[in-house]
Amino acid sequence: MATGMAIMGFGGGATSSGVTETFIVLGVLYFISMTIGALAIRIQPAGWTPPATANKMITKNHGHIDQALKTPQFYLL
Repeated sequence: MATGMAIMGFGGGATSSGVTETFIVLGVLYFISMTIGALAIRIQPAGWTPPATANKMITKNHGHIDQALKTPQFYLL
């Protein structure tokens, strides 16, 4: 969604009167839409329970950078 909105902003910026106004408007729109999206994603559906199977990639604790550097997912990301 963020990429699509950024591409949309390039088209809208071509018709605007100035670069500064375009970035201000897009910044406000991005902030509003990303905040709404973040709040919507954090809400869990009614009756949802986390899976009982253990997964090494999911943790409830903070991970240290030394451990993250040892995983292939870090470099693939």
